[in-house]
Amino acid sequence: MLKITTPHVGELELKVGYLLTCTSCTNTLFIESGSDIGATVTARRWQQAETEHEHRPCLCPTCVTELKEIEAELQQSNRAGDSTIGENP
Repeated sequence: MLKITTPHVGELELKVGYLLTCTSCTNTLFIESGSDIGATVTARRWQQAETEHEHRPCLCPTCVTELKEIEAELQQSNRAGDSTIGENP
C-alpha cells in the first residue's frame, strides 16, 4: 500500500545563493553562494535589455534570442516602409 508523507528534515539539503528570475518568461537560474556570480551569469548567457519604452533587468538566453529576432523583424519592416516613402500607389 502506498503511503505518502512529508519528507524528513534530515533528508532536505539547505542551499544558499542567488535566484535569478527571467522578467519575461519566469525561468530561473540558481547560483550558489561563493560562486563567481558575474562569470556564471555570463557563461549561462543571461542578460538585461532596454528599449526606449521598457527595461528588462534579467533575461534568460531564450528570451534574449526572441527579443533579438523581434528587433531584427522590426528593423527590416521599418526599412521596407522607408523604401516605399514617396512612391505613388
